[in-house]
Amino acid sequence: MNEPLVAIVILSYNGKALLKKFLPFVIATNYKNIKIIVANNVSTDDTESMLSNEFKNIQIINCEPPNRGFAGGYNSALSQIDADYYALINNDLEVTPNWLNDMVTLMERESHIAVCQPKILSYHQRDHFEYAGACGGWIDKYGYTFARGRLFQTCEKDIQQYNDVQEIFWAGGTAMLIRASIFKQLQGFYEPLHAHMEEVDLCWRMQLLGHKIVCVPSSVVYHVGASTIQVGHHKLYLNYRNNLIILYRNLPKKGKRISIIKRLLLDWISAIRCFFLGDFSLASAIAKSHKDFFLLWYNKKIEVSNINNIPLDKMGGFYNRFVALQYFILKRKTFSSIKKN
Repeated sequence: MNEPLVAIVILSYNGKALLKKFLPFVIATNYKNIKIIVANNVSTDDTESMLSNEFKNIQIINCEPPNRGFAGGYNSALSQIDADYYALINNDLEVTPNWLNDMVTLMERESHIAVCQPKILSYHQRDHFEYAGACGGWIDKYGYTFARGRLFQTCEKDIQQYNDVQEIFWAGGTAMLIRASIFKQLQGFYEPLHAHMEEVDLCWRMQLLGHKIVCVPSSVVYHVGASTIQVGHHKLYLNYRNNLIILYRNLPKKGKRISIIKRLLLDWISAIRCFFLGDFSLASAIAKSHKDFFLLWYNKKIEVSNINNIPLDKMGGFYNRFVALQYFILKRKTFSSIKKN
């Protein structure tokens, strides 16, 4: 039986050095029916000439300017690619030789799975989970996201504690294998998000269609992290703003307003706490994110999914408590500890 075609697509902005370092690992992938594509997202370095000279078998797609971020860049590139599956990976990712095999096998066996995520470990601390996805993304009752192996800034040591294949709520955009037909059906990522939370929004919409999102820990990759958008005010702003946007887009109509009001109040409690602790950057990011969310909502600039009115608690990877309370007040710092309580 022929293996399904997997297009490994790497979106890259000014990532010449990273591509030079990590592309050889991608090329060494032990899966026969692949094509490797770099989507050059309006880079201003000489990424294209470096690829043409040093990686002649790699296909290059140049995204049209202006730079439309993670969401728009991938939408532009993937609209030009025919494959059974899209493997989207960051340009700062070291993949292991067999990272694709088990995910493809599972998705071929179980057609209801729309996305698989590998175990994402830290490139610099290789026995620890990495922030951006760890061992599969979850969401709490107020819409705050976290992951198996990572709560807020605490990344756990990997001692094989999450090695079971498990349904999750979202797969990290760092490395995700997507069924191409469903990606196209949903018209890809929601571009106004630009960067951050677009993978959560996509996985949420897939679940609204009745599909599943799964983590396959036997597939392993190592991520450097924060190579394109550095951790700082803008990243925090995008996380808070985009989280509110995806709640507004995907929550069922019944109870949506009260859910968002609760979330806004919790954000403000966090902002006030940060202000008195001297973390003015985070407090400012939250305030700006709320202002811009309200402007988008008031001007009817947020497109509501309108797929199915399925509540959060009917989906995989849902945590029916407040994760921040568990972490900051009750001092439970691991995924396994909050799941027991």
